Amino acid sequence: MKQVLEAIQTGLSLTITDARRLFHGRGQYYEGLEFINVDWFSPVLLLTLYQQPDATLWADFIKQLELVKGQVDCALVQRRYIRGAPFECLWANQIQTSKVATQSKR
Repeated sequence: MKQVLEAIQTGLSLTITDARRLFHGRGQYYEGLEFINVDWFSPVLLLTLYQQPDATLWADFIKQLELVKGQVDCALVQRRYIRGAPFECLWANQIQTSKVATQSKR
């Protein structure tokens, strides 16, 4: 999970505010991390889990994730391996601004 945390820290250090993928475990480039993707929808961090992670590994990761809490207003976990793909909020501050993305049709 060290690679995941490093990718999050690197992604958050950039000044780009567009939505972007910070870590793509499903791409099978990081052995053992195929169960997680991490996306940034400023100011929301979304962790998507495709299978249940090891409980100890996950608990340690969540503790380490506290390092970025000052840069992230809201951290959500979506558990895609559970029917209905429920979300869990790890933490949330009041989000000061709303952003709407649109794509023009020509």
